[in-house]
Amino acid sequence: MRLEPNLARVALARFISRSGGLAAFFVGIWGKVAYQMEATAGEVAVVMASLSLSTLAGSFLAGVAVDRYSPRRVLIWGEIAFVPVALAVTMADTIPSMAVMAALVGFFGAPVFTAVTSFGPYLTSEPSALARVNGIIEGAGMAAFVAGPALGGLIVKFASIDWIFVMDAATSLVAAVIVLPVAVRQIAHTEERHALTEFKKGIAFGAASPPLRLLLFTSVAVWLMIGNFSALEPLFYRDVAKAQPDALGWVNAIFGGGMAVGSLALTRLSARWRNFRGVALLAAVNGPACLLYVGTPNLKIIALGGAVWGFFVGLWFPLHRTIVQSHTPDEMVGRVTGAFGAFGEGAQLIPLAVAPQLARVWGIQEILIGAGLALTAVILLRYPRFAALDAMALGPQPRSG
Repeated sequence: MRLEPNLARVALARFISRSGGLAAFFVGIWGKVAYQMEATAGEVAVVMASLSLSTLAGSFLAGVAVDRYSPRRVLIWGEIAFVPVALAVTMADTIPSMAVMAALVGFFGAPVFTAVTSFGPYLTSEPSALARVNGIIEGAGMAAFVAGPALGGLIVKFASIDWIFVMDAATSLVAAVIVLPVAVRQIAHTEERHALTEFKKGIAFGAASPPLRLLLFTSVAVWLMIGNFSALEPLFYRDVAKAQPDALGWVNAIFGGGMAVGSLALTRLSARWRNFRGVALLAAVNGPACLLYVGTPNLKIIALGGAVWGFFVGLWFPLHRTIVQSHTPDEMVGRVTGAFGAFGEGAQLIPLAVAPQLARVWGIQEILIGAGLALTAVILLRYPRFAALDAMALGPQPRSG
């Protein structure tokens, strides 16, 4: 399958940049906090909360910037601005300093993520092609889940954790250069004087749209579950699986392999399931997949579970994003994407506040399993609403530009 040059460049930039970012997160930040600093669950939660809060703020600004200036410009300048931030993380040697650095990573990393995930409508005006474009871009990002953590695991095994952040800075520069020649569709925007006013318009549009409200509910539910893993997963590897830091790399690389296959499978997914019911069922299957992933301390089974869970996560994210974009006017894609990102990061903060305390009472493994099964129950309870929207045959918003 030959890709259009613009799509190919965006996908390649996504792969390279995210490879560095995921190595820095899973092996770099988690490795420093859990293994070098021997953090408690509460201390891990503090660092992750700092990351989530700053990402929330960055998503708010990034969504407005994408709609004003296009995802191409935001991505290029976001990658450049991220370079000194990645290098600065090497100086963190305490939990408070790591929390500060995590805040910088979140704030300056949010524009990169928001921009690249907003590219779909800027690369095609055909609603029927949007799933393919998102699947390819997200597939590149999921492939980075293989390369990034695996490379991070090699670096920490043969060099040191801090070299991972040097690699992260280098991949950001390379990605910026790759995106320079990309041409995007010109989409007319009505600019407001204040960024807050523009962002509020994105929230108001989503709140007034029944499809987007349901999709936001689903996104928040998924991120609530993920928040438990943000707080406890590195400690699961350290205290339950009794694994070394490099396991954070190679097991997450296997998880990424499943995600890559899943995201590319979206391009083959029957139109019958590229709808609200498909979004709901793929979200619900996270519970059983989580059970396989963290249900045992055996690393081989953890790796198998990671591949299975990764497949469904990789299929869900681009499908969810495609349905969101299909019900959003082109000129508001950035703000709606930023709003979804901000609400997702906000949802992550709730488990970060309570998961460490719950883990002390019931155990790390038990809380992670419970989070996955709770997500399944919540989504299935709302499933009739998903089916109802499909039965109403709600069409996508007319594309503009």
